[in-house]
Amino acid sequence: MIESVASQSLNIIGCGNIGSHLASLVTRMHQVATLHLIDSGVYEAKDLRHQDILPGDVGKSKAQVQADRAQRIRPELAVEASNCRVEDLPLGRLRAAVTLSCLDTRISRQFCNEFVHHLGQPWIDAGVSADGLLVRLNSFRPGPGTPCLECSWDDHDYALLEQKYVCTGEMRTFSTNAPSSLGSLAASLQAIEAGKILDGRWDETLVGKEMLLDGRFHHQYVSKQTVNPLCRFDHQRWLIEPVSAPPQEITVEDALGWAGKLLTPEMRVVGQTFSLRRTCLGCGRHYPGLRLSGRLRAEDMTCRGCLEERVLTAGSDSMDYLTGNSGRPIRRMRLSDLGVLPHDILAVGQGDVRRYFEVGMLHEG
Repeated sequence: MIESVASQSLNIIGCGNIGSHLASLVTRMHQVATLHLIDSGVYEAKDLRHQDILPGDVGKSKAQVQADRAQRIRPELAVEASNCRVEDLPLGRLRAAVTLSCLDTRISRQFCNEFVHHLGQPWIDAGVSADGLLVRLNSFRPGPGTPCLECSWDDHDYALLEQKYVCTGEMRTFSTNAPSSLGSLAASLQAIEAGKILDGRWDETLVGKEMLLDGRFHHQYVSKQTVNPLCRFDHQRWLIEPVSAPPQEITVEDALGWAGKLLTPEMRVVGQTFSLRRTCLGCGRHYPGLRLSGRLRAEDMTCRGCLEERVLTAGSDSMDYLTGNSGRPIRRMRLSDLGVLPHDILAVGQGDVRRYFEVGMLHEG
């Protein structure tokens, strides 16, 4: 089982209104030795009003801007920037002592809820609302009998999950337009909470609770979160087995063999789906080819007829897993040819009988 993680490592997911303030705060915390910043966006001119950036940062990767700033503040700090969606990162790269999220999409928060529970690590989630000058903070410590984000969700919450529109391939999200002061307040509260967790002062934390600050009328509300026995999420912590071989040295058939004697094993790459065929939205031309949807390259999404990046995968042309019944050419493919990266986690098995493996685990660091 993979248990080891740097005791002072920290993830920041989202470098916008809250995260741009948060990065410099946690950089200055003596408890933090390793910082991983994750955001797929770039700063725009309009962000100068709401986020902790300079005019020279406009047009640059949000994660890289904050990573460069953290490095200037503390040159000895180990800093990594990932300019991508958190959903597209290998799950093993998200291990940390604490994860802090400042996200503007519900579906990304759902993904965070899942991975922190599967990896068994604390999570502090923050949000703001400009209309009511509200700051929200939730703190979770995954474990037996502890609540998760989805424990408080009902059918209406799931219906509000953002959809990916085939016409654009993008999630439809909206800026909070919250003032910089509100984002800074949320970031300060997150940093304080993270410090208590890193110090092991669990009795002082908000774990299992939600705090809401009303900046307009100066009210504070703290509510307790409870486990919902009907929660749709399974709350399972995974036993993850390390595989030293990198994806280039493992075939689909090798991975399916890890399931043992099951007749028709399945292989999933956690957090990813497989693209079987892509279609150009302009001319309708089809491009077959098996690859992980979240790891498609520019050439996979560029139409050779239109010469534009308008090639996308329809839902009917994707699948969640490969099986032992897949054709021999597929079974002989190397995992790297599918887009699998070091620290991706594979779920191999059938039904409820699954084993979890992290590939390339011992080839880095």
